[in-house]
Amino acid sequence: MQEKHITQRELASALYLAPSTINGYLQSRRLPDCETLVQIALYLDTSVDYLLGTTSVSSRQLSAEFSASGIASVDADSSDFS
Repeated sequence: MQEKHITQRELASALYLAPSTINGYLQSRRLPDCETLVQIALYLDTSVDYLLGTTSVSSRQLSAEFSASGIASVDADSSDFS
């Protein structure tokens, strides 16, 4: 959130959550459900893996690396998995 320069209150409002809920997530007193975790990642323009700490690379950093290398990124919404 610091990188995006938004407050806990702004994030809570955008996700229709109480500010105390966001604070609980940040203080490790609460855990978001899967849907909320995805919504937080989308709002912050990062990956769930980055939020969970399983990678140190945010999706924004990864996109910049792909752009610099000339590798096209994959849009999951347009992929056909059938």
